[in-house]
Amino acid sequence: MDFGLTEEQKLIRDGARQFLRTTATGAYVREMSAHPTGCRPDVWRQIADLGWTGLIAEERHGGAALGMIELAIVIEEMGAVAFPGPFFSSAVVGLSALKLGGNREQQDAHIPPIAEGARIASVVLESTEMVSASRAGSGWSLKGRLDYVPEVTSADLYVLPAVESRSGKTLLFAIPRGTDGLAAGKRWDTVSHDRLGELALDGAMVGADCLLNGDDASTVLGRLRLVGAGLKAVEMIGGAGRVLEMTVEYAGKREQFGRPIGSFQAVQHMIAEMAIQVSSARHLAYRAAWQLERGGDAGNAVGLAKLRANEAAVRVCELAHQCHGAIGFTQEHDLQLYTRSAMAGRASFGDSRAHRDAVLATLGL
Repeated sequence: MDFGLTEEQKLIRDGARQFLRTTATGAYVREMSAHPTGCRPDVWRQIADLGWTGLIAEERHGGAALGMIELAIVIEEMGAVAFPGPFFSSAVVGLSALKLGGNREQQDAHIPPIAEGARIASVVLESTEMVSASRAGSGWSLKGRLDYVPEVTSADLYVLPAVESRSGKTLLFAIPRGTDGLAAGKRWDTVSHDRLGELALDGAMVGADCLLNGDDASTVLGRLRLVGAGLKAVEMIGGAGRVLEMTVEYAGKREQFGRPIGSFQAVQHMIAEMAIQVSSARHLAYRAAWQLERGGDAGNAVGLAKLRANEAAVRVCELAHQCHGAIGFTQEHDLQLYTRSAMAGRASFGDSRAHRDAVLATLGL
């Protein structure tokens, strides 16, 4: 494996870094914490114009037809600015869900507007509750409630699982906003100011064309969880890398006892540990993205990457707060944005225990 970037990939990285660090300042991220979609319309339009919303979509759908590595590069730069908004839900997990589970007609109907940024997709993967699906004429009747629904109040298309009432199989549906019997609940107040909430289906009637992957969708859902976990690991490491940069800069400027705190051995040890945490976790995160791009079994690679990212991102923020002192906890300082993001990311797409157990199970331990 050669994890060196190609010239094209370096251009993607450099362009993403320049745009995001100019546009998504700390002030912008704080402002977007109360925004309905987490992203100003003009910024979302620019992202779409850059082609990011269709990065992994096929050319016939208006996409760039690039792979997981290119997507990971953009995601890492988004993590480096704690970028808010629906990009991860829609352009990463949403597009992947339709590519993996949709037939040609469904892909042609849903992927182009997502790829051009005109439609936001939400995929429900982590709900503790379930929806039941019963046949109703040529379509389906869906009843139940889902929680932990991303982009709950702003999504135009909900991709959600449901249990078939007779067979017990898990099915996957793509349901447009505005469907009768479908109601989005209030957005929850979460530590990272993301847009999670509840979605209620009170006998919602949907046509047969809303059913993705007519067979049991468990395999598709499993793959989507791997995609989400693998790319979330990359995003978290992007944030941890930026926290390391911020801490090095701060330690070089902040003075105590007449000299920069970066000259103290204790601070140097903390920064060295942060660098080790970021480096090791980044390697595993890109290995997971590479494995996802290749296809086949990526479970171990993703599990190790997410486990390492969960530990590294939070530990880096802890050490950064020790170096920054009280200023890092204030709302006006950007460090708290990354700490919030790391804590939320640690719980997304599988926590450390879940991934550790999964990896150990494959080893027979």
